[in-house]
Amino acid sequence: YRRMLVEPLDLGPVLPGRMVLHSELIVDGGNVVLGTDYAVLTRKVFRENPHRRRSQAEEELRELLQVDRLVWIPDDPFDFTGHADGLVAVLDGNTVLIPDLSRTDPALGKRLRRALRRGGLEPVPVTHAYKALGSADSAVGNYVNLVDLGTHLLVPQYGIPADAAAHERLAALHPRKVVTGIPCRALGRQGGAVHCATWGPVH
Repeated sequence: YRRMLVEPLDLGPVLPGRMVLHSELIVDGGNVVLGTDYAVLTRKVFRENPHRRRSQAEEELRELLQVDRLVWIPDDPFDFTGHADGLVAVLDGNTVLIPDLSRTDPALGKRLRRALRRGGLEPVPVTHAYKALGSADSAVGNYVNLVDLGTHLLVPQYGIPADAAAHERLAALHPRKVVTGIPCRALGRQGGAVHCATWGPVH
């Protein structure tokens, strides 16, 4: 991944009436996937906060995110962001969606499943057509970078053949939700998808 630091945004004016907590920890929004009582993050958090002991960083993250446990996963070496939201999405409870990496990167898929199970989560694979279009920085073909609004599921669509299979698979896994495809071809070519462009609600 590429280490890119940007100036933090003051969210007070953006979220009027909400309590905004400040932290010196460097953590990207796309690297936080929130579940019921847990958060999934990639281990790049430790590389970007070398001034903090792991135990200190974990304690602060649990308090800030209001979760009981943190599940640490490896970051995708081909994803320049190093974010968790390209590797994990919450399905329900302790079940999470992951991209089917069996053909594109089976070694990463194995490490990802092992890390999630070690954290008490059960991974369920979904359609993955990574590198279907564009450069190595492209997220085109990644379908776990979605947003769950409770009654609706916003799923990336890239204008490629895999879109239909991904939509069908995600609809089958969410039978009580309205699954809506969001055009993400241009955004995907820049390395992002639906979750990257939003603030996902707390489950």
